[in-house]
Amino acid sequence: MHADDYLEVARIRVTRSPRLAAHADTIMHDWPEGDAHWYWVATAPADEIIDWAETIEAGEEQEDPLLSTGQVAQLLGVDRRTVTGWCESGRLAASRTTGGHWRIRESSLGTL
Repeated sequence: MHADDYLEVARIRVTRSPRLAAHADTIMHDWPEGDAHWYWVATAPADEIIDWAETIEAGEEQEDPLLSTGQVAQLLGVDRRTVTGWCESGRLAASRTTGGHWRIRESSLGTL
């Protein structure tokens, strides 16, 4: 599927789901992650997207961003599975979304 297709699937998904539509301005914002964001919106569990949107809307994102395992892996130059292992072992302070995905506060990266 082409990147533009994910954007269109994301738009359709958000407009057809009242729970997602309640956060449409946040979800459909032109985020710097670009195509990766549209893929995520098109494929992630709705609860995960809503949790993320509510965090953004509450202003927590600017103070101490919540990062995915993929984002942490990219920042640290390691494999995503390594970050997941750190979360599971407690080496890295993290929490799980309702969809079961790990989220790591940026400030907790200093503990590694």
